[in-house]
Amino acid sequence: METKVSYYPGRAPWRGSIYAKLFTIAFLLFVLQIPIACIQGVISERIQTKSEAEEFITQRSGKNQTFSAPTLSIPYIYRYQDEQRRERSYKAYAEILPESLKIQSAVNVQKLYRGIFEFPVYTTVLEIQGTIAATNFRPSDVAEQDILWDQAVLNIGMSDPRTIQDMGGFLFDGKTLEPEPGVESTSLSTSGIHFQIPGPAQNITMAPHTFSTKITLGGSQSLSFLPVGRTTEVTMNSPWANPSFMGSYLPLTREVSDKGFQATWKILDLGRSFPRVLMNSAQSAQFSQSQFGVGFYAPVDAHRMSERALKYELFVIALTFLIFSMFEIFFKVRIHSIQYLLVGAALVLFYLLLLSLSEQIGFPIAYLLASATVLGLVSNYSKSVLKRRSGASTVGLSLALLYGFFFTLLQEQDYSLLIGTVGLTLILGFVMYLTRNIDWYTIGNNEPDENLGNFEPQAQSV
Repeated sequence: METKVSYYPGRAPWRGSIYAKLFTIAFLLFVLQIPIACIQGVISERIQTKSEAEEFITQRSGKNQTFSAPTLSIPYIYRYQDEQRRERSYKAYAEILPESLKIQSAVNVQKLYRGIFEFPVYTTVLEIQGTIAATNFRPSDVAEQDILWDQAVLNIGMSDPRTIQDMGGFLFDGKTLEPEPGVESTSLSTSGIHFQIPGPAQNITMAPHTFSTKITLGGSQSLSFLPVGRTTEVTMNSPWANPSFMGSYLPLTREVSDKGFQATWKILDLGRSFPRVLMNSAQSAQFSQSQFGVGFYAPVDAHRMSERALKYELFVIALTFLIFSMFEIFFKVRIHSIQYLLVGAALVLFYLLLLSLSEQIGFPIAYLLASATVLGLVSNYSKSVLKRRSGASTVGLSLALLYGFFFTLLQEQDYSLLIGTVGLTLILGFVMYLTRNIDWYTIGNNEPDENLGNFEPQAQSV
């Protein structure tokens, strides 16, 4: 009669093959993507709600403002022959750009609220002066009598003229001109104001003409300028501490501190792709693409950051499950699929907490509170699941490192790819080191379970 020794009466922690357990964990990861998709939908909905609130604010306080300093618009009759050699003509405009242009912009930024959402809006005072010369306009294919000098106007383009709050006198050669709404030519800007030039038409051909004015207008999000001058100099200062310099030209000098910023641009016509006289819409398109300026945006967009954080959820959940599975392998701990699912639910809850808290207190503090909450939940639950205090500490420390790693990844946009690749390589190397001596073929066999107590070998008759 032979006897076979069974070291404990229960079933093995890993029931069936290792592949069945891996399949179960993969299935749980798939199931957890359902609430993740719901959270992604909530984020998209909140982004849409914020966009609607932003539209409400900008419709009343002004949109992105693009400013085009005074240009001299001269109409002329362009004559040509059609296919039947009949003479045709139409009225066109030539835009004479300034010889020199200097703009000083003092920007005061404040925050407006729509519900829980805040948006920066600004009021800027523009002090403008420069010179302009009509002698540059001598087209070879237009007769002198077809140039309508007496209908020439000065145009100031701006994307949202509704926000003009005040305007001092516009001085042209020392004479004050009265502003009129709209622009006479649509080749540069479709909106703005214009000035009729008084006196004999011959006065326009004299050069140079001087101009100066002071305009107060509002806007939101960004303030941009077009480099219309042969030499364009723009100086901007503001108490806004988080400027985003944008456009085709960066400032020549800049000073940014907690008290605000000051920036200066100096742009020559040699560095742009359009001439001093614009005669067609193609040139005007190049002109509009050469804008530069400053964006006034919130330092951190909580919704965008939450959306970025959600992209890494699969790594966090999978690595946490990997930690628990390592305890099953090395310490023969029984962890039920329901327990995996509850831990995964806590990890999913982190992203909902992050979204809801970041709308109220900002992203960095919300990330800290949400991660601390989930760490407390998972660590305390791990004490019962792993049946050892050291196991709960290991899980808590691992999660803290994971959340810290991904927070760093979210903050470092320029080096996020490098940091992410190095971090994942280190994690993979650590897992490979821990499992280097495991005989995967024997996992699932009945072996002593240290957590089930000390059992005497039981003899069974065969």
